[in-house]
Amino acid sequence: MSPLEKVILRKRPIAIQLSLYYGIGRYVSINLLQAHWGTKALDAISERLQRELPGLRGFSSGNLKKMRIFYEEWQCLSIGSPMANQLQQNAY
Repeated sequence: MSPLEKVILRKRPIAIQLSLYYGIGRYVSINLLQAHWGTKALDAISERLQRELPGLRGFSSGNLKKMRIFYEEWQCLSIGSPMANQLQQNAY
């Protein structure tokens, strides 16, 4: 296996995790902006995840808020956006 292949394989889990955080952040952001959820919704979601999936880590209400911020700050780079397309073209 070449050094480049090793780097790519090490980076893949990070990309999957970022994609998960982005997707959760999007879901949270949309529901908060459309007033479907109140101020305590993230606490309730976090508690339910911990109750239903014991041992699951990283989904505290604070982390869910950070995922929302992550999405809101980086949504301009969504796949298909002009800026994302430009960055992808410049990468090669």
